[in-house]
Amino acid sequence: MGLVNPRSAEALSTVETITHVLTVNGGLARFPGDDYHYDSSLYDSTAPDPPWLITTLFLAMYYEDIGNYTGVHNILAWCVEHSQHGLLPEAIDPRLGYPLQTTSPLTWSAAMYVITAVNYIPSQKPVVIILILTMIIIILLAMVMSIVYGRRGSKRA
Repeated sequence: MGLVNPRSAEALSTVETITHVLTVNGGLARFPGDDYHYDSSLYDSTAPDPPWLITTLFLAMYYEDIGNYTGVHNILAWCVEHSQHGLLPEAIDPRLGYPLQTTSPLTWSAAMYVITAVNYIPSQKPVVIILILTMIIIILLAMVMSIVYGRRGSKRA
């Protein structure tokens, strides 16, 4: 939002602390001790502190601001690796790395992925841009197919 220079010592220190404290299985948890998916009301995670795609993609957006395109690429790849047939979940199991079933697919995660990927402009790497855009198209097609075939299946019953 422009309040703090993303390259300032304060910003760099804050991001370093956040990544040190919240990184779980390659992504960022929302906060330490997050048991949203690990309590008696939901319990679809094998442990507390599941990494969320949205929080992790916010880190990728910060990396875009400071020109850390390797970091952006790694996060985008992490999201795809932890998708469910191209559909992005809300959170990932912190121990096993699979998408949490109660949160997949999540439109907000897909939207954040697309926003991050569209802003991803690494210097002199057009092949990577083409690959990222191809992944976006594949994810969007998978979402559309899921919706279309999901509706057909519900009509048969």
